[in-house]
Order: sequence, then C-alpha cells, then structure tokens
Amino acid sequence: MTEYKRIQGKSYMICRAKDIPCGYELQMLKENTIVGLAAMQIENDEQGMSFWYEISGRHDLEGYVNVHKLDGKFLERFLNALQQTTQNIGEYLLEEDGISLEPSHIFMDFEEKKIDFCYLPFAKKSFEDAFRGFMEYFLQHMEHTSQEDIQKCYEIYERCQKENVCLDELIALLYSKESIKENEEFSVPNVGETVEEEIKYTPEKVRKEKRHLFGRKKKKEEPFVYTPEDIEEESVYPTVFLGSEVKEVLGELRYEGNGTQKNMNIQSMEYLIGKEPEEVDGVIVSSTVSRVHAKITKEGENYYLEDMNSTNGTYKNGKLLNYKEKVCLEKNDVIKFAEEVYRFV
Repeated sequence: MTEYKRIQGKSYMICRAKDIPCGYELQMLKENTIVGLAAMQIENDEQGMSFWYEISGRHDLEGYVNVHKLDGKFLERFLNALQQTTQNIGEYLLEEDGISLEPSHIFMDFEEKKIDFCYLPFAKKSFEDAFRGFMEYFLQHMEHTSQEDIQKCYEIYERCQKENVCLDELIALLYSKESIKENEEFSVPNVGETVEEEIKYTPEKVRKEKRHLFGRKKKKEEPFVYTPEDIEEESVYPTVFLGSEVKEVLGELRYEGNGTQKNMNIQSMEYLIGKEPEEVDGVIVSSTVSRVHAKITKEGENYYLEDMNSTNGTYKNGKLLNYKEKVCLEKNDVIKFAEEVYRFV
C-alpha cells in the first residue's frame, strides 16, 4: 500500500511492507545516505513496518510526462543515472533487484534534472523484468520525432527482451555513431508482444507520419483547392467564423490575493498551474510558487484539484493537500497556491 503525506513542510511517499526484509539491508539503508536513492526513514507501528521516502518538491515519472515528452536524451540520462546508482548500492552490498523501476517510484528534480530511485527491500523484482516494464512505459510516452532516437530506443527495447541485460551494453547502443541511411528500413517491435512481430519503418515514413506509434495517428489534412465558382459564391455569401480560434472557458480562478496576479481562465480539460510559462497553462509570477505547482482537471461535470508535489503546498479552503490527492472543486472554493489566493468561480 502506498500513500503520500506532507509533514512540517516536507513531502513523503509511504510504503508499507507485507514481509519484513532481511536485517542486513535495513541496517545499510538506515545508516547510510546513498547517492541516487531517495532518502528513506523506517518506522514501526501497530500496522507493521513502513518506509518513508522523502520526495519534497519532486515529480514522479508519471507527473513528469504530463509536462515533458520522453526522448532519446532523457533515456540516456536515465540509463546513466541508473548505472551510477547500481554501482553505488553495490558498495553497500545491496542488490539491484531492490531498485524499483515503476514510474511512480522514479522521481525527477526539474531544476537540477536529477533522477532519484526508490529502493524497496520488501518488494523486490527481477531487475531484467523491471527494466522491460520500464521500457514499455517509456516507448508508450516517447516523442517520435528523431529517426535516430526511434531506432536506438527500439534497439534497447529489443535487447532487454533477451537474458542478461547489461546496462553498459544498453548505454553503448545510445552512444553508437551508426546512423540510418536514407530509405533504409529498420524494425520496430510491437510493445507487449513478441519481438518477432515487427513494423517496418523507413526514415521517410517516420518523417511523413510524425506520430506516436502507440497513440492515435494524426488525421492527414487534405489540401483544399478553390475553383472560380467557389470564390464567386464566397464573395456573395461570405462565411464568418465566430470565435473559431477562441477556446471555451471551462472555469475561472479569480485572484483574491494582495499581489498583482491575474485571473486564470481554465480552457482545457487538464490545466497546469505554476510559475514556468513554458511548462504550464496558468502562470503565477511568484518565487513561492513551484515551476509546475498544481493541476486542475475536468472529468464529466466535475473539476478536480491536485497538488503536483509543490514546495510550498496547495490548499483548498485552508486544507493542505498531499501529493496525488485529488479533491473535487465547488463554486466559491478558496484555493491557495503557496501564498497566492484564488477563488474558483
């Protein structure tokens, strides 16, 4: 079971152990700070043993992909961080099978671009199986714009289907200088199926389609050709597009603070709020607000507020939200992003 809590300005992910791990690993984790692992405390209570991972101001990989697309450069950073972390835990005789590669257990620091892993001694999984699962998640969220990235990332996926996955070998694939020649075919396996079942792609095909292999294919736009008759009819009966480029306002956050912030019109089903203009929809210019601070989503007729593990917290009617806690919004609810106050209308 996993839950999230904020205590004294810090955010924690709490995992409870069903089976008590061996004492040696617990001793190593308690007494040492290991670079690459999220800081952890171990507590005992009436429900058993719980592991508290400090994740203050960070996003897990699931939250990261809400803002950023995954690409070859990210995979390169990820593999390097994972390799360094496995080397670090090896110095303490800890096993790589204890590193969780679940997206909800991989944490990103946006500003430092740091990747931290969680060591779960109570829920070990074969490192090879865990890495295959990670690669399937990665490919489903990968930005398919670079033909070289596509080829190398799928080569890594193919390689991890085999036994004895070696991180050094996978990293070497990313750094390989070999490139795809023009019109040369390369194979892209269907994720989740056998590697033998392949989709054939050429660089030209990738450039033309520009789509996610696992998402919906963008509908190809057909060129519209005007005829003299069309032009004549249009001059007599002109077509006026009223509001064709204006997004529908789904909701509003009305500013009620003491500063100079502006009201925010919610114009999408998923609306990110923070101080980084390139990463969010609604911008709050304040040093106390995180880059990506919170999120409002519309599901059916309801709106939901969720904190994105911000540094200084998100409040609804005075109640501090935990990370990943979604609360339903009602008209006139007061929402506070760090020190900035808004009313949902």
